[in-house]
Amino acid sequence: MTVITPKFWVSPTWIHPVCLDSAIKTTKHYCNVLGKEFDTHVVCDAHYDVQRLRKLITNEDAPDAHLIIGFEDWKVGQINSQRLRDAWFNIMGFSIINVRTYDDTRFDGDYSFWNHKEYRSIHGCPHKQICRRRKACTFRHTEIKIDKRTFKLSA
Repeated sequence: MTVITPKFWVSPTWIHPVCLDSAIKTTKHYCNVLGKEFDTHVVCDAHYDVQRLRKLITNEDAPDAHLIIGFEDWKVGQINSQRLRDAWFNIMGFSIINVRTYDDTRFDGDYSFWNHKEYRSIHGCPHKQICRRRKACTFRHTEIKIDKRTFKLSA
């Protein structure tokens, strides 16, 4: 089993209110797009909740998400914040996304767990030949290491 070190903390925003299932599907699609674009498996620790302030003001259930993303094959220089933003814009069109380098001294992982009710482990597959040849992706039983803790991805 591989342990992936997180590289980015991503906070996407949905312009229009969507249900939680739709937000999760969009996140899965985003991870697969990143996997194909960078030709590597993507591991995402995703935390969801409702944007509380927006709910108070407009009574809309817009999702609030924080993603902690790591890569199987880390290519310094090829994978950067701007490319992660561009991939989100290509999927969602005009929207807002905050992408920064993951910093465990800022308690990025802890913040996501403290303030969000829904947790999902997501992985994006580049659909390499070895992943297509078998019943499922070979990377699905991977672990991601966050803040000196290890979370196993669900199958």
